[in-house]
Amino acid sequence: NLRRLPPELARARGLFLLRVEGLQLTNPPAHELARGSKSVVCYLRSQLKLSISYRHMKLMVIGETAAGKTTLLSTLSGEVNPDRTHQDELLSTVGVNMGSYRCQRPREGRGRDLPQPVCFQTLDFAGQHEYDSTHQCFFSHRAVYLGVFDMTRGYDGLVALRPWLMSIQACAPSSPVVLVGTHADIQGVDQNDLLVAAQQECGLGRPQSYCSQLGLPKIAGLHFVSGQTGAGIDALRDTIYSEAVELTDPLSIFKEPYLQQLVPGSYLDLQQRLNLEAESLKTRKLCPVITHEQLLELVKRTPPLDIEDSEELSQACRFLHGVG
Repeated sequence: NLRRLPPELARARGLFLLRVEGLQLTNPPAHELARGSKSVVCYLRSQLKLSISYRHMKLMVIGETAAGKTTLLSTLSGEVNPDRTHQDELLSTVGVNMGSYRCQRPREGRGRDLPQPVCFQTLDFAGQHEYDSTHQCFFSHRAVYLGVFDMTRGYDGLVALRPWLMSIQACAPSSPVVLVGTHADIQGVDQNDLLVAAQQECGLGRPQSYCSQLGLPKIAGLHFVSGQTGAGIDALRDTIYSEAVELTDPLSIFKEPYLQQLVPGSYLDLQQRLNLEAESLKTRKLCPVITHEQLLELVKRTPPLDIEDSEELSQACRFLHGVG
């Protein structure tokens, strides 16, 4: 009946072998148990420290070039979009554009009746094929994916998403994917035809087992939106929020939602210090990249972070990569 290892176990400094075979533990999580006793002790040690709720994850926007990904993110964030004449002159995304988006599900009521917002690190991926091999470096399980296509391209627009969907299935098969058709304000686009195409080519409405056989992830929904009129945006926001709060850790036996997990405060202290270092490098016209040796110096810098060894630092870095 043992479900959780007590954090106090980390005080056993001489512990080098921990046998947990046959136990259905929820704490530590399965991915830390798989790394061995040293990683487990390190994880439990971090829990002895201040741990806080962290309602952050990635929002990954994928699709072909000129599909409307950047405009979609601007509309979701409530930014004023330029008129269509100017939009045609906008430059395509190069590499990956990173930003932030605070998503709040609309609900009647005030105070405690309002659901807590979810903060997303947004990644807007360039659609040009020369960047395809690098995009997978950013994929992670703790993310909601938006597969964006231009509705005016019809069937071809959806088919172009298949390589992206297969990459998601290979790297983060448990993460939700929401298909988003843009330019819904343009006349002459048959949404029913696109719905059928999404079912045939992307597995919309199909069971997970069927999608997996085709090398595709489970599709969480299909939305048609317009960056010009705002049509469909509220419904898309609601879906993004729902998928984020329901997303669970695939390695957790009892499927604990990511947003309910507590995070050691030292991880977030490291995140803040890395952000400040990145801004400092940019100010000096330098690329915001540091070596592992520089990372170690950053951790030890006064006041030193509450990270005791290289294993705990690796855990912190894996977490920060997962949330963007």
